[in-house]
Amino acid sequence: MREMKELLCIGNALLDGFAEVDEAFVRRFALSEPVCHRDYAQVSALLGAASQLRLCAGGGAATVAKHAARLGIRASFVGALGTQNQTPDTHAQLFVQDLAAAGVKVAAAYKPVPTGLCLFLHNKTDGENRIVACPSAAAHLQARDIPEARYASACLIVIDGYMLGRTDLVAAALAAAKRQNVPVALDTGSAAHAAAYAQDIIRYCRDYPLMLFMNEAEAHALCPSLSETERTEFFIRLSAHGKFPIIVVKLAHRGVLVYSGGALERVPTVPLAGVLTVGAGDTFCAGFLSAFIRGGNAGECARLGNETAGFFLKERSLQNPCPPSFHSTS
Repeated sequence: MREMKELLCIGNALLDGFAEVDEAFVRRFALSEPVCHRDYAQVSALLGAASQLRLCAGGGAATVAKHAARLGIRASFVGALGTQNQTPDTHAQLFVQDLAAAGVKVAAAYKPVPTGLCLFLHNKTDGENRIVACPSAAAHLQARDIPEARYASACLIVIDGYMLGRTDLVAAALAAAKRQNVPVALDTGSAAHAAAYAQDIIRYCRDYPLMLFMNEAEAHALCPSLSETERTEFFIRLSAHGKFPIIVVKLAHRGVLVYSGGALERVPTVPLAGVLTVGAGDTFCAGFLSAFIRGGNAGECARLGNETAGFFLKERSLQNPCPPSFHSTS
């Protein structure tokens, strides 16, 4: 029955752009910070100025849906996209087209503002990366945009960690998951989010059938007062109350730690050097959740997650540092 239902992914619908730039470009647009938010006009100007720009559907939940679909899982995505003159704008159309090509069903909530953008700019001069984002329409997704029937069709629900600040939406999704008796996967998104919403995240672990995904910095931010040993003991105790929560800490080239059923399992991976790792964590989640839907245990899920992320990174490095979806030279 699980396979007949969908992996429902709820998140920020962002059209991702990937481009290589030089130091002159970085200085021209005052890109001094590694990550920054700009208004839509400024991000659009960046998009228009970047050459050999590649575009694809992005945001953590959309990336999970796309790669789970590639693994044969029925997947759907819910997010807010933009309109122009009451019709989906160009970026919304590209977003839907990219996910549909991967086999993902998109249930978009359309808003009268532009579709959100996120640009990943690699500086060829010094090798540094810059991320510039404007959530725009993505930030307008509301609990009422997701009907109960959508939750009823799910075998597992993914919530983008960058939505943790929208407590009404997250609470509605968690409550629906509990009513429908389906697990929820939550990636904390960033160390800042893990720190800001630590109490909420830990409560979600205790009150809902949750799978929590973090990287090492996010795990530290979640429990900043604990030593590494104390944090390990805390996660073991937290996971000891039944099948859930399952807590996964991603260690990049050192593999993952999986806390499940009051036990810790270390699952190694094969390190890859010299590749752009943007999106690898979400791709890992797609592999992990795909194995879980098919009945895999925690270790098996982590191993497929590692394999999926590794395949994605190698595939992308052989083609181009940028995803191969849409190609614009403007």
